[in-house]
Amino acid sequence: MSTLNVKLSKTAGTPPGTLVYTGERTQYETQLELIQYDETRHFRIQSDDPSLILKEIKPGMINWINVTGFRNLTVIGQICDHFAIHPLHQEDICNAEHLPKAEDNDQYLFLTLKFLEYDVENDVIVPEHISMILGQDYILSFQEKPGDSFDQIRDRILKSQGKIRSKGCDYLLYRLIDNIVDHYYLVLDTLEESIEQLEDNLIHRPSNEMAEIIMSHKKKLIFLKKTIFPFTDEFRRLIIEETVLINPKTYTYFADILDHLSHFVQSIESYRETINSLMDLHVSNNANRMNNIMMTLTMIATIFIPLTWVAGIYGMNFQFMPELNWKLGYPFILAIMVAIGIGMYIYMKRKRWF
Repeated sequence: MSTLNVKLSKTAGTPPGTLVYTGERTQYETQLELIQYDETRHFRIQSDDPSLILKEIKPGMINWINVTGFRNLTVIGQICDHFAIHPLHQEDICNAEHLPKAEDNDQYLFLTLKFLEYDVENDVIVPEHISMILGQDYILSFQEKPGDSFDQIRDRILKSQGKIRSKGCDYLLYRLIDNIVDHYYLVLDTLEESIEQLEDNLIHRPSNEMAEIIMSHKKKLIFLKKTIFPFTDEFRRLIIEETVLINPKTYTYFADILDHLSHFVQSIESYRETINSLMDLHVSNNANRMNNIMMTLTMIATIFIPLTWVAGIYGMNFQFMPELNWKLGYPFILAIMVAIGIGMYIYMKRKRWF
């Protein structure tokens, strides 16, 4: 059974809104973290008990609840139910295979996207499913595993660095998305270096494994396209339609993210063209190598055709062949055969057949 069928079978036949985690990171326990702040105060609480976290929610302050790990879906359901999150959005939070999207249902803004890391050792792009919900005075974020670029944002909040403490929830949402998008740069830069190295090897050190490597890079680009393209469209629509949950001044920051995403889209298309060109070059190299091999074999065969004809004549064993009784007949015939071979080689060389 394929991996895709296994993932689909987890949700097959379940009612809409049923919380079923479709990812593979089941080893991470569900942990909750509340970071609460305004311009003058900040608090941080970590627990696996949702009631302890929820009772600390204070209106008028920024309440950021970060959930890591999908092992205990009951906890995730309790958090979402407290903020009246639609069951279908709860289902999307747990669906690690869901494509990126952004939806505004008036009460809150729901976003789901992918956090990407490039595993250089195994040469693969590792995605992490992340969902965010922006509401009035709160942000909910859901991650498959702990430890990511959000640590920098936590430090800036707790140390009161930059302007994040003086801004609202919409600015915090911008910073979270911006950190995820910044990692796209790291992935693209690493992939670009890998493609440049592949191009250099293909030109100077071609090998039989090149086709497999090219296809591996092509699959990475297809995955990036499936990840970044939909989110770019959804994010553009979010900016165009606007929402009361986002301050008009914050849209300038959101537009900057959209510029980055548009740049990624153009870069991915450029890399795809490069990969297609490299595949064409690989096919051309193989064809040229095959042509050289066939040309060499044809030259050898052409040279040996008259030599085989001479050898065939003197191998017929007729009784009356005067040369057979000639003392110098054998070396004379060998000399003629060598002369024929050399003469044909010189002739083909002058004709520039090779």
